[in-house]
Amino acid sequence: MKQIVLNSAFSETGARALTVSDLSLGIAKYGGYDKKEQNFAQLDRYVASGGNFIDTALVYGRWIDETQTSYSERVYGMWLEMGDNRAKTVTATKGAHPLPYTSAMRVNPESIAGDVAESLVNLKTEQIDLYFLHRDDESVAVEIIMDELNRQAARGALNLLGASNWSAARIYRANDYCVKHHMRGFDVSQICFNLMRPTPKMLGDETLVSMTGEEERIYLDMNMPIMAFTSQAGGFVSKFFDVPDAQIVSRYASPENLRRLERIRTLCRDTGLSPTEVTLGYLYGQTLTVIPVTSVSNDRQLDDVIASSDAVLTSEQIAWIDGI
Repeated sequence: MKQIVLNSAFSETGARALTVSDLSLGIAKYGGYDKKEQNFAQLDRYVASGGNFIDTALVYGRWIDETQTSYSERVYGMWLEMGDNRAKTVTATKGAHPLPYTSAMRVNPESIAGDVAESLVNLKTEQIDLYFLHRDDESVAVEIIMDELNRQAARGALNLLGASNWSAARIYRANDYCVKHHMRGFDVSQICFNLMRPTPKMLGDETLVSMTGEEERIYLDMNMPIMAFTSQAGGFVSKFFDVPDAQIVSRYASPENLRRLERIRTLCRDTGLSPTEVTLGYLYGQTLTVIPVTSVSNDRQLDDVIASSDAVLTSEQIAWIDGI
């Protein structure tokens, strides 16, 4: 895996640069404590292979039972205390997500402050390396939101800041406010981005934001790196090469994506690249700096994505998949 330095455009505020692997391990599926040894082993395997960038969220694991326990953060926090794991890794987590089974938005100062405090306890740390707001609420002014994030950063709880599922235009407005007031702004965005073309409706969540041409234009203008979730399109490409998964098909099998799939099949055949190499190589070959976030269920899948992390498609190959 290659290394990427995430610098702050707001360095005068004291934000610390982060050196991260260009493949992030997403641990949304980490569950109850009965699975923690399996989770620990996967984290060990990822780090031993050169990875250091872990992506979690306060809400991950809260859907397991009615206790509203953030299993992902808590299990990961236990692992961080083992040996020198904390020194070897960079942690990204997220807050201000609607609580499970509710649709009430929580992007407000009180919820942000409460979620930051809870994540610090779960992760057993005094500062979160990279903190994302998990959702946006456009009814709340960016000034109110950024003021609260900066209060948390000023007390030492947060280092770099990120926006997850925010439109690029809204990030731009937030950062414009921060520049004018010498405050810390967003340095990284998490967005739904892969070589297929899902929509929030297809993914079953209208609050998700997917990459588009207009989004990309604004990100390039801001020179902002992207963490791409659903980076492998839920396994659509690899699973469609074998036996299609019904849920994945329902989310991605649009006429446009099926046309893309045929081009990917041809590219794999002509180049000898695996479906995973094409899937990740599409993101690594973008003009934008893109860090795929990948979640895996077993060692075979983890080894596959790690082995594919050096693949980079050419601009011509990407344009051909896109049908340009």
